[in-house]
Amino acid sequence: MAPFLKRKREAPARTERVRLDEERDERPPVEAVKRAVLTGVLLVAAFLIILECLFPAATPGTGAAIEEGQVAREEVVAAFDFDVLKTESELADEREWEAAQVLPVFEYDAGEQTERRKRFGELLTRVYGIRGGSESEHQKLDMLGQLGVALSDTTRLILLDSQRSRRPEELAREILLAISERGVLSTRGAPDLTADDSVMFVRGNDESMEFVGRFVREEDVPATVRAEAGRILGERASANAVVEMVMPFVTANVLYGEAETERRRDVARQSVSETTGTDVKEDEVIIEKGERITMDHVRIIRSMDLKAGELLRLEAGPARFFPQLGRILQALVLLGAFVLYLSVRRSGMLYDLRCQLLFLLLVTVVMVVAAAVGGLADAARYLVPMALLAMLTSMLFDLEFAMVSTFFVVVLTAIYAKLGLPFVLISVTAGTVAAHSVRRVRHREDFYWSGIRVVATYAA
Repeated sequence: MAPFLKRKREAPARTERVRLDEERDERPPVEAVKRAVLTGVLLVAAFLIILECLFPAATPGTGAAIEEGQVAREEVVAAFDFDVLKTESELADEREWEAAQVLPVFEYDAGEQTERRKRFGELLTRVYGIRGGSESEHQKLDMLGQLGVALSDTTRLILLDSQRSRRPEELAREILLAISERGVLSTRGAPDLTADDSVMFVRGNDESMEFVGRFVREEDVPATVRAEAGRILGERASANAVVEMVMPFVTANVLYGEAETERRRDVARQSVSETTGTDVKEDEVIIEKGERITMDHVRIIRSMDLKAGELLRLEAGPARFFPQLGRILQALVLLGAFVLYLSVRRSGMLYDLRCQLLFLLLVTVVMVVAAAVGGLADAARYLVPMALLAMLTSMLFDLEFAMVSTFFVVVLTAIYAKLGLPFVLISVTAGTVAAHSVRRVRHREDFYWSGIRVVATYAA
């Protein structure tokens, strides 16, 4: 009886001792747990900050990923009143067309030409003084050559003859005035123009549309003056004298106003309305279920999403941050479920900083790729390396962890990159096949077969 009772008393002691030993082996010290929890919280916070930097702020919208030519899987209804906007390409084309209709602006500059006409009058006054002086003819010729104007010997002889010089001097004055009033066109910096092209001519407060042929081009002035002088005088030497007197005092006074032209073109661009003139009312059905999506549908959905973002930005107070907070809360719930799984099935990983860093590094790479391909075509979303992540986690850890972590990363990517249910289903399936196919990799041939299985899964 005693031995039996003795055994009866000893059994609980042994049992309790074993249990206490097991608890001491499985549970890490309290300080280690605190450090692990703090480290985990910091890593999760850093990871969420990285995700917010990688992906643009969430804005409310239809959530419907539609493309022209698709068949709508669900009905889309307007959530509020909004105007239908033009697409970016349509708006850009219309703005450039309006800008192209703006005529080049040429401005009349009277200041320099007035100063040169004044100097021309001073030249004639000095010529009169030399011609009426008491010096010899040879001295007068030398004095005419020192007036600062390139005059040939023939022209100087004509100017010394009071009878012969009267008509060339009067004609030179008239031609200089006429050319100045008509306008000498400088095309420096201006687009290529022909005589039949129209320009906007600004003279003081007045402006008018003129043909380029109405002005004298700067490079055509010598030929124009020579032709006009030859037509009137009929003598080549006198005509050359007119050209030599006029040319030093002719300058371009119709100048291309590049700044004013660009200003007017910017005004023309801004005058183009962003709206198409069509509006959509609240609760109006935009797309029927099963309807073929057209470009008009895409334009309307884009307009509604932009309007929703505008309303959010105009929202005062904390409500404007609700979409971002909602996305972060979704990620935290997902992370909490994943941590709960680790605490039950892989508690050792929660206290191993190297495992945490390695896994977060792999997930960050996947999210970076997802952000990079987010703006590409619909098929580009499958370039996100979910299958590669599943392979690596399966080889580094085990099959179960690889399958669970793949599901976690796929759903997290779908939340931040705004990818739909097809992406989740296909990526989870491909990741499961990839994780399972490398569970017993021993040779290079095994990798080949794994890759073939993953490609076949995506294709199917």
